Amino acid sequence: MSEPKSIASPGPELDEIVRQIQAVTTLCALSTMEARCVFELLLQRGWRIVKVKADDSAQGSAA
Repeated sequence: MSEPKSIASPGPELDEIVRQIQAVTTLCALSTMEARCVFELLLQRGWRIVKVKADDSAQGSAA
């Protein structure tokens, strides 16, 4: 299993994560800009945001 990729700063990858999460959670009630601000604030406060590939998460749940 490969190591998940950490998102260190706001950028296109963060936009992609926001859109994916909005598609499946209540964050969809926020605008894309509002949701992005939530993640930027998390990064500023030291949170580590990790993008996990679908293949990796499927392997983890099957074990």
